[in-house]
Amino acid sequence: MKILKASRNEIIKVDCLENLKQLKELDVNHNKVRQFDPNSFEGKLPIKCLKIDDNGLKNFMHIQKLLRLQHLFANSNKITEFYDVEKLAELPYLKELELTGNILYRKPGYRITMIKKLPGLLYLDGR
Repeated sequence: MKILKASRNEIIKVDCLENLKQLKELDVNHNKVRQFDPNSFEGKLPIKCLKIDDNGLKNFMHIQKLLRLQHLFANSNKITEFYDVEKLAELPYLKELELTGNILYRKPGYRITMIKKLPGLLYLDGR
């Protein structure tokens, strides 16, 4: 498995990945990524696992380009509303999602709403 670990580097933008044709896991935990740009995931990237804990991420706009994504770890960000995760429904292989530490996680009805919005999930927040 090809892994790119770039955690704790004060990264503010995810881009220039289009030539990494064998990249399966991207770890950008503990950086300063607030959003994904339209060019963040250009090309048909084979990323199956994205780790973006503790970044201040506000939504998942443009993540739907990662069509092979299976595991998404976005704990301790700034995801606040259920509509912020709707883009994830476009990911056909997404099986695992972790959002603990986000405002959304503490909302009433969180678990049942997430299961309804993303019925293909096998694991939500480690359960």
